[in-house]
Amino acid sequence: MILPEWFGPTYVSDVPAHYFRAYFIDSGKFKILGDEFLIQPISDELVRLHNRLVFHVEHGGRFPEVGA
Repeated sequence: MILPEWFGPTYVSDVPAHYFRAYFIDSGKFKILGDEFLIQPISDELVRLHNRLVFHVEHGGRFPEVGA
C-alpha cells in the first residue's frame, strides 16, 4: 500500500505500507521517503520557548544577552 500522506497513529496492517510523507502522533516521528526523524523533542522545545516568551510579555523582562 502506498500512502502519499498520513497524519495519525502508526498504521499496522498485514500489508506493508510505504509513505511519501507521514507524521505519527503516537511516536512523534516524521517519515519521508523511508527516512525517519524524531520531531517530538523539537516540538517540546518550541512549546517551552513559547511559554517563556509569553511570560516575558505578561510580566516584563527579556532574554539575557549572549556574548556581551
